[in-house]
Amino acid sequence: MDRALWISTAVVLVGGLAIAAAHASEVAPKTFEQLDTNGDGYISRAEAQAGDPDLSELSHWAKYDTNKDGKIDKTEYGAYVAAHPPKTAPTQ
Repeated sequence: MDRALWISTAVVLVGGLAIAAAHASEVAPKTFEQLDTNGDGYISRAEAQAGDPDLSELSHWAKYDTNKDGKIDKTEYGAYVAAHPPKTAPTQ
C-alpha cells in the first residue's frame, strides 16, 4: 500500500472513530437475542445477571416476569426496554 493511501485510510478510520464516540453518549439496551444466550426463547435470571444486571434485580424481575414463570419472554422484555430508555453515558 503506498504511503498516501495508507495515510488517507488512517485519517478516515480515526474520523470514523471520533464520530462513533460522539454518538456513544447513549447506551442502548441489549437486544433480547443478546441476552438469551442459550437461544431457548427466554431470558433466565442467570442470563440477565450476566448481560443486564439491572433487569436481574429482584424488584425488576418480579415486575417484568408478569406470568411468574421464572423467566422473561420477548414480550416481557419489550415492556422492560420500553420502561427503561437508553441511558446517557457520562461525557468527558
